[in-house]
Amino acid sequence: MPGFAVVLALIAAVAYATFLLEHLLSPDLDGINGYVSELSAVDQPYHDVYSGGDLVTGLLTMVVAGIALGRLRHRPWSRAGWIFLLLFGVFAVGDATFPLDCAPSMESRCALLERSENVSFAHQFHSVTSSFVVVFGVLAMLTLSIASRRYGWWPSLGHFGWLIALAECVAGTATLLAMLVGQWLGIVQRVQISILCLGLLVIAWALYADRRAPRAAPPGREPPSRRERCHERLGRVDRGGRERTGARGRERPPDGPPLLVTSGLGGAWFDWAPTLARLDGTYRLTVFDRPGLGRSPAGNAPPSLRREVAILAGLAARAGEPVTVVAHSMGGFHAEAFARQRPDLVKAMVLVDPSYEHDPSCKVRLSAAAEPVTRAIGAAVGATRLPWLLGPAGRRFALKFASRRDEPVPADVVRSVYGRGTVLATMLGEELAYREMAVDLEGLRERLPFPPIPLVVLTALGDVKNPRKAREWAEGHRRLAEMTPYGRQVELPGDLHLLQLDRPDAIADAVAEVHARRPGDGLGDGFAGEAAGEGS
Repeated sequence: MPGFAVVLALIAAVAYATFLLEHLLSPDLDGINGYVSELSAVDQPYHDVYSGGDLVTGLLTMVVAGIALGRLRHRPWSRAGWIFLLLFGVFAVGDATFPLDCAPSMESRCALLERSENVSFAHQFHSVTSSFVVVFGVLAMLTLSIASRRYGWWPSLGHFGWLIALAECVAGTATLLAMLVGQWLGIVQRVQISILCLGLLVIAWALYADRRAPRAAPPGREPPSRRERCHERLGRVDRGGRERTGARGRERPPDGPPLLVTSGLGGAWFDWAPTLARLDGTYRLTVFDRPGLGRSPAGNAPPSLRREVAILAGLAARAGEPVTVVAHSMGGFHAEAFARQRPDLVKAMVLVDPSYEHDPSCKVRLSAAAEPVTRAIGAAVGATRLPWLLGPAGRRFALKFASRRDEPVPADVVRSVYGRGTVLATMLGEELAYREMAVDLEGLRERLPFPPIPLVVLTALGDVKNPRKAREWAEGHRRLAEMTPYGRQVELPGDLHLLQLDRPDAIADAVAEVHARRPGDGLGDGFAGEAAGEGS
């Protein structure tokens, strides 16, 4: 569990205790008989302070629960506990979003309006959100306590979670009795909220203690699934820094030139199946999924040019000699940056309809700051199992705009990839990082030269309907081809973006072409001489 998640849980617990400020900010409210929610009533001074505390608690709790769902082992009781905590956060946000109109314990007019139901929807709905906050708070503490005792995780939750859940139930019952009697409601409700704050503190401490525990394999950490273990037996796992990247390779022939294949945004290894079938037997092939994509585990760092270059360098170094890089779409950013920073590891390159930005700009960098949010979204959506149900259909829908052929693998393989919440979170993260990478690459272009290696740039124009945009796209690729004196662009006017599915022949020809050339030779036949016939 990352350290910042512990800090977020601690902040959530403290923010939920803003009612303690009432003696300084709202001394006129009745702390003995008045609702705590009256502090955040729209007509009360400093109501934004109290509503803001609920909002911060809800959002941070959702992030913590989302990270736990994404990072920690999925067992029935622990998964239920983190989902309940996530729902606690949702309804805490609801408390802040739907405040009371006024304070009925202080104003007779407000009490009369409330009894005659002449108040806003937010005022009426607030009782619903407050009730569910308590319900899901109790369920979260109870199920996490059961998970702790059953699986041997988070000892503090095992010791105190069930006690906090029991105390909250007692306090909730006392709140109902106080409402019937009409006295002591304020005191009982403040005790009830204090117990919830204590529960959040215990969760923060449990995560901190689990992070600090000296064990070789933390029991709260998610182990490789059966599919991932099979994946690692079939392929290999590379560590670029602290990142784990699923890589599939074929080592035959052992003396074949090494080929390193990388996908675009949200791509998976099986997109390359038709192309690899043409290349197999001639090259030593390595096709990999970036962290969080395909069946690879989530990354430890957000997507960035620095991270992707480190991963490519780790995979290339393992080959024992300079590699030929084949990169698609946004992977072209990574491949170019890799060649500029590590020219010693790159022999040649084929860019398959690569991304290109004519004038990249990025006023605000959001990818690193948004990583916890994207992880939480992915974990939350993944916990609903909706990606598992809808992932293949969403993939087919997207494929219609980028390819003219069907999936190269069975539906269950597609579901095993695009049914993961981690993949959704990674795709969101890569989308946020796209312009940042483009700007960083532009900076590299100003500082570091591109090595004089053979290069072929394949340009798909079949999905660019606007003639002006088609010319701009082709012009950008022409500039990429001109990065090296041994570069060439090949235009494919009728083909769509996923050339590795639709035109494996064009990619195989490009790979053979760059291997037929050695830097230092003249632009002879077979490298530049056939461009006209292919539309370059």
